[in-house]
Amino acid sequence: MKKLIFESLELLSLKERRARRISFHPKMTVITGENDVGKSSVIKSIFWTLGAEAAKVHPNWVEANIKSLLTFTVDDVRYRALRERNGFSFFTDDGKLLIRANSVVKELAPFMAELLDFQLVLSNRVGEPEIPPPAYAFLPFYIDQDSGWAKPLESFANLTQYSAYKKPIIEFHTGIRPNEFYVLEAAKRQIQVKQREFQADRNVVQKAMEKVGLTETFDGLELSTEGHEVAVERLLVRLKQLREDRRTRAAKLAEILDQRVVTENQIATVRAALREIEKDIVFARDLPEEIFCPVDFHPELTRVFHREVTHLGLC
Repeated sequence: MKKLIFESLELLSLKERRARRISFHPKMTVITGENDVGKSSVIKSIFWTLGAEAAKVHPNWVEANIKSLLTFTVDDVRYRALRERNGFSFFTDDGKLLIRANSVVKELAPFMAELLDFQLVLSNRVGEPEIPPPAYAFLPFYIDQDSGWAKPLESFANLTQYSAYKKPIIEFHTGIRPNEFYVLEAAKRQIQVKQREFQADRNVVQKAMEKVGLTETFDGLELSTEGHEVAVERLLVRLKQLREDRRTRAAKLAEILDQRVVTENQIATVRAALREIEKDIVFARDLPEEIFCPVDFHPELTRVFHREVTHLGLC
């Protein structure tokens, strides 16, 4: 990290309508006073202005509704940081606005990391690489009197958003691993994230290809233009075959549907015939045993009728 020196802190209470300016020595500043006069609050306000919330803050200080303006140098270049509630604004020495941020993680953290050359990268809760907030840059330099003595590296609030952060913090600030390591580590994690995304996309494509039978020769990886062209040509040939198969199967399906219609019509005709036969059977079953023959009144006709009936074997 670069050399950071605090020059002055200006505090304005919107509730009390009072203000105070505190100047710091360029080499060392010692703040003395009795208990409950605000010594810790001054130190906490410095880090609060830079986006690092102390683990514990006195309720009276919160109710005071403070605006703060911190003047500081980074490698002898002067900057000013203004904070009001959750809004941050950073300016150059001549008043040029560098950033106006409302989000610590998404906006302020990348800006502070570049300003201080703080290149540490941690994995967030979903495993993605992320530049941690300014609190992680100041952890070794601040011990909160209420919690920092008993729990080292826990003097700031909201540190649980990253798991196992203490070891990387120690390695970074002690120089065990240089900035370059974390720059490369960030690039590596970005590649790993992309790799997981590509693998997920490939799995989806692979499943789709398995459904249409494109898994025989396709490996999903062509590292040259020639290999890509060969793979595309192979896919086009396979696509042509699939289209031909589709036309053949569509024609076969149409033929089967036509046969189904003919068969259904034949079944309907047979069922109608069966219904008529059933009616005839019922009619025949209900006929009397003796049938009056209208020709019995004429002897000659009777003789002829009986002869024909005998000839036919009906009696």
